[in-house]
Amino acid sequence: METTELRPLTLAELLDRTFALYRRHFWLFAGIMAIPSAFSVPFNVLFLSMQGTTMAGGTPSPRFALGAGLFSLAFLCLFLIVYSMAIGAATYAVSESYLGQKVTVRGSYGKVRGKI
Repeated sequence: METTELRPLTLAELLDRTFALYRRHFWLFAGIMAIPSAFSVPFNVLFLSMQGTTMAGGTPSPRFALGAGLFSLAFLCLFLIVYSMAIGAATYAVSESYLGQKVTVRGSYGKVRGKI
């Protein structure tokens, strides 16, 4: 195993090491961040489709606006939980990859499961 040298890095060295790590393990990090994206893309499509019908029909009813607001708030809470788990999984994957260990998307999420 390669030893890790502990010294302050310049900005160029830090960015170079970061991009090299992400380039070597692209599919791992893409897989980790695909899960929060799977939550947000359908919501954004639904939200944008509702905006078009609301704008064309004039002002929305207060009942519709309240329902849409509550749905958006509930989705935001769920998304923040899922996204924070993804950030934790990515952090774990970076640390294990940097140390030369084999890491998977499932293993990364398994490490952060139950730690919200």
